[in-house]
Amino acid sequence: MLGNSTNPYAARKTAPLRYIRLMLCLGVVLSLPIQAMSGANTSEANTTAIVGTPDDPQQYLQMDSLLQKELLHAQQNHLYLEQAQVLSKLGNLYSTLYKYPEAIRYLQQAYELFLRQGHHTQAALAQYQIGLVYYKTNYKEGKACFQRALQLGADSLPVVEKISSYNTLGMIEDRDFHFPEALAYYQKALEIAVQAGNDGWIGTIHGNMGQILVQMGQTEKALSYLQKDLKASLQHQDFLSALAACFSISRIYRQRGDRANAFLSLRQAEELALKTHSFLMLKLIYKEWADIYEKQQQPEQALAYLHKYMQANDSLDKENQEVTIIRTQSAFDLQKKENQLQLVRMEYERKEQIARFILIALGLLLFCSVLGLLLYQKNKINRLLNLQTMNLEKEVLLRTQKLQSYNDQLREFAFFNSHGVRSVVARMLGLGQLLELGDLTEQEQRLYIEKLIESARQMDQELTKINIFLEELTVSHHLDQS
Repeated sequence: MLGNSTNPYAARKTAPLRYIRLMLCLGVVLSLPIQAMSGANTSEANTTAIVGTPDDPQQYLQMDSLLQKELLHAQQNHLYLEQAQVLSKLGNLYSTLYKYPEAIRYLQQAYELFLRQGHHTQAALAQYQIGLVYYKTNYKEGKACFQRALQLGADSLPVVEKISSYNTLGMIEDRDFHFPEALAYYQKALEIAVQAGNDGWIGTIHGNMGQILVQMGQTEKALSYLQKDLKASLQHQDFLSALAACFSISRIYRQRGDRANAFLSLRQAEELALKTHSFLMLKLIYKEWADIYEKQQQPEQALAYLHKYMQANDSLDKENQEVTIIRTQSAFDLQKKENQLQLVRMEYERKEQIARFILIALGLLLFCSVLGLLLYQKNKINRLLNLQTMNLEKEVLLRTQKLQSYNDQLREFAFFNSHGVRSVVARMLGLGQLLELGDLTEQEQRLYIEKLIESARQMDQELTKINIFLEELTVSHHLDQS
């Protein structure tokens, strides 16, 4: 309903419509593949969900189980880049399951790992992902994340993520009624989109800028932007954005008094809302029709649309209940799966501790075995050394005894030489001196000569004994040496 104000969009009472537009634009942003590294356009992005479809909780559980196993493998093998990549996927998964604290925790861990490994582009993408999650819960944190992502990936952040970051920053400023700042962010996003030739984003950004211009009262300029958005949205089959654009265009035409174009745009918006099952927008459209027909004093048509409005409201409530049930069931199943995974992790850690204990025990056993072997070898060597020492001592003793015997024999030889030989020599010398005397009788001379000959024979015997003794001593000495 327009009300009496000539600029109804500038008033805070019309804020719900503006948030519907932001919600629809956010749908485009969240449908972008967060892990994408290429500059895909928005029409391609809309066909790819982040992780899966919200209507398939079992698929999420299977994905979570698989990713947890991949994460465990990467952690055990110290594969830090793979850890970061798996953590990023887990963050996206939990975000889709509306478990935002867990999603932020996983994505923050991925960001820190990427940054620590020097992968600044991946770190910027992780900040971008965190910003998308915070956008749903904490706008201020989300704004900081998008700004950090643009700063980290100033030259390397993929085009689509860069456009999306500036566009989302614009929506955050728009939400806080900071229209000049929002337009500045949208303008940056538009420049990048035009440079990249991304028609889908060009249309979306025009629509966002058109909504702000409507709220600022610049309806003529806003109409031009919204029409560009409508054209691009229909071209890329982005019917939700086209729906928001049609609804806004119809209100601008109605405000200007152009009933024909207002009716055409509102009818087109109704068809798009039915096509996309957008019960929230249907409520607004039916309420708009009821207001139009009431002012034209056509109560039957106004009543019919009020009845449709009530039906759409009931459908929306039912849809919300179904979504709540699905979310609750998904959260329950996921928590159950997490408990099972925790039990598996605990069992693995227990087995790992047992294996570690066995390895330690085997190590100690091996150490003791080696130590025992070394001690045995040492004792064996000591025994051999002791035996050799004893043998050496015996040999030294034997040699000492032999040397002692040899010395005794030498002393005996010396004694024999000094007494046996020298006494004979002394007699011979004495007889020789007697013979030299001239006054000896013939009988005395013959006696002295016989004694001299006898002493010579005795000398010969003594010399023979000496030779025999020396030969025996030499042979004995050689035998001892050998």
